[in-house]
Amino acid sequence: MKSRFTFLSVGALCITLLTSCVNSDYQNAMDKGIDSLGQQDYHQAAIYFEVASPEQDNDTKARTYFEQASQMDEAINFYEQEEYISSLDAFKAVANQDDGLKTVQSEAEKWETTILNEQEELAATEVEIDTINHLISVEEYTSALEQLQLLNTKVESEEILSYYENELANHTETINKALVEVEDVNTTASTDAEEITVESKEEPIEVEKELTYASYTNERFGFTIEYPLDLIVGPSPTNGDGLNFYNDELEITAFGGHNVMSESIERRYRCPYSLRSTN
Repeated sequence: MKSRFTFLSVGALCITLLTSCVNSDYQNAMDKGIDSLGQQDYHQAAIYFEVASPEQDNDTKARTYFEQASQMDEAINFYEQEEYISSLDAFKAVANQDDGLKTVQSEAEKWETTILNEQEELAATEVEIDTINHLISVEEYTSALEQLQLLNTKVESEEILSYYENELANHTETINKALVEVEDVNTTASTDAEEITVESKEEPIEVEKELTYASYTNERFGFTIEYPLDLIVGPSPTNGDGLNFYNDELEITAFGGHNVMSESIERRYRCPYSLRSTN
């Protein structure tokens, strides 16, 4: 009888020690999982909670924490892969999970807010780029460059917008080339206009009132003049900027040009008896 009692006592002791060991493994895994959550290492936390889950029957806490950590890890991976819709869905699932850790839910909500703000910023940037493209298409290069410089400043200050750096650099190069070309064209036009001289061959004569006049309209620069019918009309130049009218005593040249230097008529045209027009 004494021997039997001793055997039963030893058996009870083994069961007690085994239960204590199981509890110790469970608590150790749970503690490490929570520590990993605090470090925002959600992948490692999920591993610890997965280890803790089978250690105790009917335990829901470890399983709930495992799901939270796994979903956070998945949501962050989606974000890093720029799959923002999937990332938002995963973060919302964490934030709305019943019986989850409040600290993890709060972190998921912060991620949601960050992603939504970034998406709004990206959308606004797309609108600004569309505006710049439109200005380039209508050859408003100076305005396009001003908009581009402002956008570059914003892109340089916000990491989420670094994606647009190459595109903006290409736009800057395009606009600068266009501005150089426009400047070359304007300089050439100005030089050509200055080289054209119109002068009377003889002393100015008074045109009698009895003379009959005809009209000449320049389609390119949109001006019209009246000239005496007895003048000979010269050939039209290929660039369509005007015409010569002349006889043995008088020559009149009527032409237009681009006044890119914003000069006054008094400064640009010195001969009071020549007829010219600028646009």
